[in-house]
Amino acid sequence: MSTDPVLQLLVALVILLVVVDVIVALPYVLVRLRERFSLREFAQQYDAGGDFLVVDGFDVHYTDEGPRDGIPVVLVHGFGAWTFAWRLQRTALAQAGYRVIAFDELGYGASERPDGPVYSTDQQARVLTGVMDALNVRAAHLVGHSYGGRLAMLVAITAPERVLTLTGIDPKHSRLAAHRWLCCCGCPSWGFRSLFTSLRHF
Repeated sequence: MSTDPVLQLLVALVILLVVVDVIVALPYVLVRLRERFSLREFAQQYDAGGDFLVVDGFDVHYTDEGPRDGIPVVLVHGFGAWTFAWRLQRTALAQAGYRVIAFDELGYGASERPDGPVYSTDQQARVLTGVMDALNVRAAHLVGHSYGGRLAMLVAITAPERVLTLTGIDPKHSRLAAHRWLCCCGCPSWGFRSLFTSLRHF
């Protein structure tokens, strides 16, 4: 192998350019593949019991299990997950007699993946309450994991009448949401921090 520093530099530069080209081109390739991908077929493959409804003009995939007259529990997944992540909990809660609702947030699972600035916490929280409205659920136990905990907290803050109880599993919250929550429920800030710190250890 040559030890010529100029040749080694050229080889390194070519390798770097190839890596950069792959990084730049990959999103375009994935977008093209996504456009050929049927979200409804995807939903049937991983969750045959699911269905779709329209919320705020977007197709939202959801599951609705257990007795229709059971106390409703809405499961809100975290970042990078979808309803499939709750499959074991859905089964257990339905067997315990609860009406168990889970949905794919916009951009996740089999729900619509619109282009544009629609992925805010406020919009995703509106999808959550929109799913509840479409399924005639006035209030429910909300269970949120990670980012889903943040959505559930926002609904509890802005529409407390929609929430029977709030369960956060390693919830991600903003400073503003934490401040509002503290003001709303009168909890001291150290208790709030301790609560969410302790949840992260499970």
